[in-house]
Amino acid sequence: MTSPQADALDCAADLSLWTIAQATHLAARRRLAQAELALARLRAGSYGVCQECGQAIDPMRLEVLPTATLCVDCQRRAEEKLGR
Repeated sequence: MTSPQADALDCAADLSLWTIAQATHLAARRRLAQAELALARLRAGSYGVCQECGQAIDPMRLEVLPTATLCVDCQRRAEEKLGR
């Protein structure tokens, strides 16, 4: 027979694992959605074009982050607006 404390610890551990699994699942879904959008931009001929300024996104940036939608300068400005 397990103690109430052990049961509470088991419940807490299960909740933690469930929370981690949910966060991992949501992050994977977000990455998949970003990849699908990048493929759609590729099919439309707009892949590699900054959605803010219309300039070409540096190919090295796209190599590191294939789902990038903004050039480095526009990304920096967007992050500054968010206070990052």
